[in-house]
Amino acid sequence: NTSLSYLFLNNNNVGDEGVKSLADVLRVNTSLSYLFLNNNNVGDEGVKSLADVLRVNTSLSYLFLNNNNVGDEGVKSLADALRVNNSLTNLSLNRNNVGDEGVKSLADALRVNTSLKYLSLSISDPTMPSPRKELNEGVKGLINVLRINTTLKRLYLCGHRIGDEGAKLMADVLKVNKSLDSLDLGQNNIGDEGAKALADALNVNNSIKELYWSSSGRTQNKI
Repeated sequence: NTSLSYLFLNNNNVGDEGVKSLADVLRVNTSLSYLFLNNNNVGDEGVKSLADVLRVNTSLSYLFLNNNNVGDEGVKSLADALRVNNSLTNLSLNRNNVGDEGVKSLADALRVNTSLKYLSLSISDPTMPSPRKELNEGVKGLINVLRINTTLKRLYLCGHRIGDEGAKLMADVLKVNKSLDSLDLGQNNIGDEGAKALADALNVNNSIKELYWSSSGRTQNKI
């Protein structure tokens, strides 16, 4: 098929074997741009097969893998692919099993990747408590890479519990980053000190149009 550009397979229990079969097709397909595989019991093995495809596929731009079982190994394989892929613009991995090492690998990939514009790594539902307790090194690395990455426009990190420390770090980054326009820091245990630092950064930053940091919804700070 040379016309299919959008494939929506959410909630179908595709699993790793199903994704591997799909990956075989994507190696030769040149038309598919949007692939949605949310809530499909996909784990590291399935994602590794997709990562292999991303090394050669030049049409896929949207990949959504929310609510699956993707861990650090799967994310590392995606990160490696992002070092050479220049077509993927949107990657969503919300509510998987991504740990510190997986986030670190994505941060490293963003040092060289020039195509990704949207990255979502939220680990909790905005209405539910976060499973994380404190800021980790992976998220620190991801925040810091925004000092040099000039492509990413939207970053969603709901539930990572970055606290005031992470908020201050992000505020420092926002003073120099000129590309990010939407940032979700909801469910991150940000207190008054962190909120003040972010607010001060917005007095300098001219690119952010949407910033979320409260646990109850959107906090509009700049339009």
